[in-house]
Amino acid sequence: MKKQVYLLLATTLSFTTMNALAVEESTQAKTEAQAEEERCTVPGYAKMIGHEELWKKHNGCPATTPTKEDTKEDIKDDK
Repeated sequence: MKKQVYLLLATTLSFTTMNALAVEESTQAKTEAQAEEERCTVPGYAKMIGHEELWKKHNGCPATTPTKEDTKEDIKDDK
């Protein structure tokens, strides 16, 4: 009987630990995504002078408008 209780306790503890680790990983992924979004937010001065895309390019952020290469690929796909 004692052995069964210990087995049940060990199983419950291991599942609880795995669940806690999974929750921590998903929270960390959300935090990283939020940090990336904040990092790629264009500052007001760049918007004022019309350099949003240039700022994003220099800071390694994804562009919001398609590049010339993207447009060429879209035209090839349509044919």
